[in-house]
Amino acid sequence: MASASRTLETHAPAGSHPLAGIRIVEAGGGLALRLAGRLLADAGAAVVRAPLADDPLLAQPYGADWAAWLDEGKPVSDDVEGDVAVAWLLLTSHAHGSPLGCDTALARHPRLLAACVTPFGQDGPRAGQPGDDVVAAALSGLADATPGFPDMQATADDPPVQSLAPLAEAGGAYIAALAVFGALHARLGGAPGARHVEVSTVEAAAALMVFEWAQHAFGGPIRGRRPDSPELAPNCYVATADGTAAIVAFTDPHWARLKLLMGSPSWAEDPDFTTSSSRGLAWERLRPHLEAWAAAQPGQALLEAAQAVELPTCCSLRLVETLTSEQAAVTGAVADGRIADPVVLGGRRRRRPAPVAAADLLPPREVPAGVPAGPLAGVRVLDLGQVVAGPWTGTLLAALGADVTFVEPPGFPLSRRFGPFVGEPLHDAGAVFSQVSRGKRSLQIDVKSAEGHELLYGLVRTHDVLLENFSRDAAEALGLGYAALRAQNEGIVVASISGFGRQGPWGSYAAFHSGVLLLSGNADVTRDGDGGMRLAGAIYPDFLTGTVTAFAIAQALALREQTGEGRHLEIAMLDVLLTSMGGLAPAALRGEQFAEHPARFVREGHGYAVEHAGLRTPVLDIGQVMADEHLRARGFVLAQEHPVSGVRTVAAVPWRYDGVRPELQHAPLLDGGRGDLPGLLAPRA
Repeated sequence: MASASRTLETHAPAGSHPLAGIRIVEAGGGLALRLAGRLLADAGAAVVRAPLADDPLLAQPYGADWAAWLDEGKPVSDDVEGDVAVAWLLLTSHAHGSPLGCDTALARHPRLLAACVTPFGQDGPRAGQPGDDVVAAALSGLADATPGFPDMQATADDPPVQSLAPLAEAGGAYIAALAVFGALHARLGGAPGARHVEVSTVEAAAALMVFEWAQHAFGGPIRGRRPDSPELAPNCYVATADGTAAIVAFTDPHWARLKLLMGSPSWAEDPDFTTSSSRGLAWERLRPHLEAWAAAQPGQALLEAAQAVELPTCCSLRLVETLTSEQAAVTGAVADGRIADPVVLGGRRRRRPAPVAAADLLPPREVPAGVPAGPLAGVRVLDLGQVVAGPWTGTLLAALGADVTFVEPPGFPLSRRFGPFVGEPLHDAGAVFSQVSRGKRSLQIDVKSAEGHELLYGLVRTHDVLLENFSRDAAEALGLGYAALRAQNEGIVVASISGFGRQGPWGSYAAFHSGVLLLSGNADVTRDGDGGMRLAGAIYPDFLTGTVTAFAIAQALALREQTGEGRHLEIAMLDVLLTSMGGLAPAALRGEQFAEHPARFVREGHGYAVEHAGLRTPVLDIGQVMADEHLRARGFVLAQEHPVSGVRTVAAVPWRYDGVRPELQHAPLLDGGRGDLPGLLAPRA
């Protein structure tokens, strides 16, 4: 169902690279470190690499392709110490006291910002131990949760599945890029800022396991990949005539559309199939009917028919099909056979600027005296995000010091409806909301009413950022298109999250995380021992996307300080997942068929361990992650008091600035910030 749309321009607009002229030295190995360096290079930095005597990445699946993509545009330094001396940032995976470690570099160079990205951090029982994506997935809970909902294993004893897409290390890279850019943001603005940033890949991946973490912290079972009947149905992963599909139709309007799509079969009128919850209770009787119908449908025909009636149902694609799709061409997500920068800025896909001559690089600035505040202190954010990806973005911005107001519709908003629930009222007692919306205030506004619309516009005039993840048509209908918002505030930064972007034939597609996993080709590179396509767990793509969006917003704010202009950012879950598969694209385009990851899961006690690259690490479930001695020793696992739900276990912010983690208050009570409205509407001095 292709729609007419213009092709996104893929050259960089003037003033789109906030780190232009900034030198960064990247020292060390590890995919997370090198991907973080690539993301900073996409933001304009001149990144040079310290020579690697032995590159462990080359021993990993498709390691040579990964190295070529990660190191693109990063020349190898022939004078590392000289480059560090004139650099703004040392990005390293070395131990603190080693020649290229943070402590050593900071002692020599007082103007330097140093950041270390390692598997386990620089202290704690596992400090200094090696680890790659398999290790990070095993120890963060991601492996235990893969395959994940709605693609569950047949029995509780079935092993995990390891994706060829390094999702855990990608999470570490996105978190590291965000935290590092936050510290650079302060330095660029001439404000006191941190001199040292520390990120552990395992902690970053565990912090992105928000959905599983929330379930267990609120007394729910450890689900992971284990078979379970859905509470709301249908939301399932099924075989089609030529592949697989995710059928998502648990709301009553979606169920009505699905029935019509299936030809209104008589079995669908069973009284037990009337409501989403009753369908969940009757799932074992409903599932065979859906499986039989889907098995006769070609995937592409099912996709187009479902999306034509706005049903968030998607079929599986091979990665090569995604890379060569009209969608990738129109949006510029793939350029010259390589995955492009995921940031669409002002309607254009950003490309790196031409290399800067050494004489034109900016000298590092002196570190201003004073106590560092959060890098985004003073920035006001209106968070209209829904459910997961948007709210997670707002929480990360709050962790960087922004003043974030979560704007919610009246009633019992959707973002608060995901249990289990502990306490009353239920709208303040939900597991997922309590974990994904920390650090904010709440403000209820009916933006569909004339009064609410004007109130929102009043807030837009006094705020810096508006974040939303409505559909393209819904945003325009609500008056939340960029042109309308810019008319209220020329300097506003608007960030729009969507499944597939807002251009191209997929621009109007509706999808949950499962659909994006399928259409991105990620399921193609997540194969089990029988060759079946599987879905990565823990709705992980939503949290990856929220992290990349926060990183893009921080960049847009820095650009505004440099140019005085606001920006419209578009971040697609599709593009974020493609970035997580950047090193797999060449193999897909060569026509290679992806197989099971070479890591092997073996029984160990009541669970599993994984064997890979000479290592044997236990596969932790989310309960074991929350109890992990190393994570607790590093202060990553916290007990936080909530006024309704009591003391609950939460994950700390997954970075340290000068040895200290930023703190986040508990998630807001519904409309708890109404008393702050006069201050939020008042212009700032």
